[in-house]
Amino acid sequence: MPRLAQLSLISLPVALMALSTLSAQSTATSKKQAPPAATKQAPAAAPKQAQPENPVIGRIGNTVYRRDDVLDYWSMFAQKAQYDQMKTNPALFQQAQTSFLETMLLINKAKKDGLDKNQDFREKATKATNALTNNLLAKEYFELRSPELDRLSTPSDEQMLEYYNEHRAEYQKPPVASARHILIGVQSAENPNGKLSDADALAKITKVAQELEAGKSWQIVAKEYSEDPGSVDKGGLYEDFDPNRMVPEFAEAVQTQEIGKIGKPIRTRFGYHIIMVESRKPAEAQPFDEAKAAIKGKLHEKMSQDIWTNFIANLKTELGYVEGEEAAKAAGGAK
Repeated sequence: MPRLAQLSLISLPVALMALSTLSAQSTATSKKQAPPAATKQAPAAAPKQAQPENPVIGRIGNTVYRRDDVLDYWSMFAQKAQYDQMKTNPALFQQAQTSFLETMLLINKAKKDGLDKNQDFREKATKATNALTNNLLAKEYFELRSPELDRLSTPSDEQMLEYYNEHRAEYQKPPVASARHILIGVQSAENPNGKLSDADALAKITKVAQELEAGKSWQIVAKEYSEDPGSVDKGGLYEDFDPNRMVPEFAEAVQTQEIGKIGKPIRTRFGYHIIMVESRKPAEAQPFDEAKAAIKGKLHEKMSQDIWTNFIANLKTELGYVEGEEAAKAAGGAK
């Protein structure tokens, strides 16, 4: 839901700094490749002993910390998806545990030095406690309503099909072609790497066309003459491309030349080309089943925005919400 994720908690700076890195580090860890398996058979491992459900994870002085302490701590600061991932991902939990214990070290040191008795700190702590309580309350209410909001923002098949029928022009497969070409570059401001004058390049490409017409293979001709690095090793071939993504003169030739015939030389900003179109398919409508995922994402985003706006508007009406000058008037002129 848009903006819903912004309903964050006011938390300890240390917790926030740690939390900001957990998901990213977990993702990076999950993408690492496992090392190759050893070729030698490893000796049989000893049977694993059952682990306690709530093991001790650390001790600072006389205070013992357990696994549940980590979970309780992060349940106040992490979003639900992050929290659930942390509970089931050992690497992520280890990072959360390390951050928790480091924070406990700072807290214990602050208490040892008497910082918690400082009047200025106690005033800050009271404000922070009130803010944290209120944010936890807002988070609790949002999570209570979240399933309903998610359900309302999920488009039905009927809604997606209706959108598809009304926006068919947005869901078109582009034309596709495969063609071979030879490029002889012309030296110019647009193509400083060209080696020949316009006249010399035209004469050379005409000679190339004659060799192809005489039966010389495209593989040999491309390697001997073509200055296009993208196709020189493929006999000049580009496969299954959208002609409209090419320079205009090249696109027109690909879309109009007779298939299987060597066309006349054409001039682009790169130089002269000889083209033979091997296949061509016109643009066609993308089937609904293929477009469905994209339509669902687009409708979900729009519906989420609308539902959130209506949700907040209803709360404002229910709770007598006003802001700005109207709020000052409602408060009897208070500023």
